[in-house]
Amino acid sequence: MNLASNIIFSNGELDPWKDGGVLHDLSPTLVALLVEEGAHHLDLRGSNPDDPASVIKVRQQELEIIKGWIAQHWAKKLGNTRGLKSYTQKQIEDVVRKVRWRKMT
Repeated sequence: MNLASNIIFSNGELDPWKDGGVLHDLSPTLVALLVEEGAHHLDLRGSNPDDPASVIKVRQQELEIIKGWIAQHWAKKLGNTRGLKSYTQKQIEDVVRKVRWRKMT
């Protein structure tokens, strides 16, 4: 796994396939999350009012992890040598929005 990065391995506690999955972090960017009370791919489905709190929590963790990866990407792309903290979340979101808009036109 030396050539892989930025992967979240999510496994539902109730998923019969979880034992064949990645259950522990392999590196800081190869992250394993266990969804308590979660079934197969429950965290990847659309939100539902009946979602267990554990699924909502893991979705939020996934979102924060992915936001961090995006921030790291843009910090490198924009030449930020001082680290990510000098860019605000709004600045990063503005750049991402501009890039998405360019791809759409």
